[in-house]
Amino acid sequence: MRLLTPVLLAAMSMTITAAPAVAGPYEDAMDRFMITELMYRYALMHNESDIEGWANLFTDDAVLYDQTMGFTYAKGRAEIIAQAKKDRAKYNPAAATATPTEGKLQLMSIRHNITDPVVTLNGDGTASGICYVQIVGNQPGVGPILLAQGYYKDQYIKKNGKWLFTRRDLNAMEWSNWGAAKTLGFINGPLPAGVKP
Repeated sequence: MRLLTPVLLAAMSMTITAAPAVAGPYEDAMDRFMITELMYRYALMHNESDIEGWANLFTDDAVLYDQTMGFTYAKGRAEIIAQAKKDRAKYNPAAATATPTEGKLQLMSIRHNITDPVVTLNGDGTASGICYVQIVGNQPGVGPILLAQGYYKDQYIKKNGKWLFTRRDLNAMEWSNWGAAKTLGFINGPLPAGVKP
């Protein structure tokens, strides 16, 4: 046993010395995982009409911008909360009084589905990302229909060990059903020229 002690000590020393070498890749993977989950939580919190939960995903000065229409629809926490309340009133009014057993996820008239997230870490506590989004509507008498699909381009920052949105840009690639989108209140104003409901 005495003869093995130096060997064991050497092995332990090598293990301890080697540990920091994997800290970088581990932290990188964890950051990517946390940011990817942030993208998913954006959709989940909005679909649930969880106003505070959704607002907590952003920095206090975050920007939500619609690249397709060319306007900022929320800037800062107060406007983000106001937007969440507006969306709940329009798409999910029953969520305001729903009990946990009723399931708020079942009440939303539209839902965001996030796919194909890709994250780029900048190495300074900030990052960027992109993901596809599909907007699915629940049309009465018909069921789920695809309203639109596009992608989000994001900017993030890590604060107190938590990743947050600093900016999210929506880019709509195509509308699959303009008429239903207008009926459900997802589009305001007249339909584009040449588009039939």
